[in-house]
Amino acid sequence: MTDNSTNAGVRALNGFALQRNTALFILLDEFNSKFKDKKYFLSLEHLDDFLFCFLDKEEKSILIEAYQSKKKSSSAWLISLDFTDIIKKLLETGNKLLKDPIPKIRTYNHNLYFISNSAISLKKNKSNHNVTINEENRLVAFTDLNIEIQEKFKSKFKSKLSSELEDELSNLKFNYVALTTTDKEQQNQLVGKLEEVFKEDIIDYRAAVNTLITLFRGMETTYNQGGTAKLLDKTKRVSSDDIHSTIKTITTKSKAFDYWRKEIKTITKVLNIKPWEKDSFKLYFESAFELFKSMIEIEHQKIYKFVEKNYINCKSTQEEEDVLELFEKFKFENTTTFEDLNLKAIIYAAYFESINKREP
Repeated sequence: MTDNSTNAGVRALNGFALQRNTALFILLDEFNSKFKDKKYFLSLEHLDDFLFCFLDKEEKSILIEAYQSKKKSSSAWLISLDFTDIIKKLLETGNKLLKDPIPKIRTYNHNLYFISNSAISLKKNKSNHNVTINEENRLVAFTDLNIEIQEKFKSKFKSKLSSELEDELSNLKFNYVALTTTDKEQQNQLVGKLEEVFKEDIIDYRAAVNTLITLFRGMETTYNQGGTAKLLDKTKRVSSDDIHSTIKTITTKSKAFDYWRKEIKTITKVLNIKPWEKDSFKLYFESAFELFKSMIEIEHQKIYKFVEKNYINCKSTQEEEDVLELFEKFKFENTTTFEDLNLKAIIYAAYFESINKREP
């Protein structure tokens, strides 16, 4: 079935930024409790604004959490026709998830989140069971609402819900997220959230946020094929492997740069780096971490694989002397177009990347 609405957000990059930033905020906010050791993928501008799909070892879907992200310029969300129109589309997403051809385990389930940075006020006139979702009460399931409020909510739909959509109400949740309104301000909040989660493991939080955002480049201009959203479409995914690998690179770079600042005298002395070469060495060193992941940087990958294979056999107990030993061994066994200063920097970066891979 073709659904032109599946590409609506591609035409509105501001909306994409809100969805991306909200997804990243949720990912970081619940990283240790929900995402850290799980296999999943994140899709943006798909069946809904964004979703997390958790997978088993056989790539079968265990749980999908789909989010409809909306901002409101003033006041709170109320039980109204406009609000229930949005919710109906979210319920339709639940129905589409059930029918999507992605492999699922027998006990597969999904949750449907309406998420906003504005309060959500669910009230029944003259009722003592009114509910407000806000900073103090961030998550409420539809099934936990008083039955009177549930019935009022159902009555606001323009037409009666089909039995399939009414069944999806049991998966509906209302979620408040404390994000501001502009992309720039939201990125500032992501910087703070990254610092909260990773503390001293990251030094340059701003650069780290920019690195995470680059994972989503291209998604904002990638249309759902044939106007049809399918979870098997990998062009709309960012995998947990990509996310965790990026976070690992960020933290490894931070450790390496911190070590460089603290031990610069020893490093430059052992590796014979002249005073006027320090800035160039640092630049080569910094850029190497990203270039190791590039499929077109064959020479960087070659050096990285060499270091990964050989660093464990180094005889020294000091990092700089290990790097020097690897440098001399590589020069003896291989040819390269890199000058010595660049080669030393790349080997140093590869050394840090390799030893941090072995950490539990």
